[in-house]
Amino acid sequence: MYYHSVIDRDDGRQQKRWGWLTTGQNRTWILDWLDRKLRERSVQILDKDLWREMYDYIVDPKTGRGMHKKGKHDDRMIAFAIDL
Repeated sequence: MYYHSVIDRDDGRQQKRWGWLTTGQNRTWILDWLDRKLRERSVQILDKDLWREMYDYIVDPKTGRGMHKKGKHDDRMIAFAIDL
């Protein structure tokens, strides 16, 4: 199981937290990795809900930042990309 370290706001001590900490920087990296793997055709996606999330993922033309459409989600897509 993956964990990351954070500094506790109350006592300033370092603590382990289970799970992946998604930041703006690593989010871009993992989604670029997913894009690369899809373009290489090195992954097969059979989950229709995952395909739907990827279809609803857009790039904001003003900021260039990728995001899900309003009212949609990208949780499956992020999890799939991390799993690669």
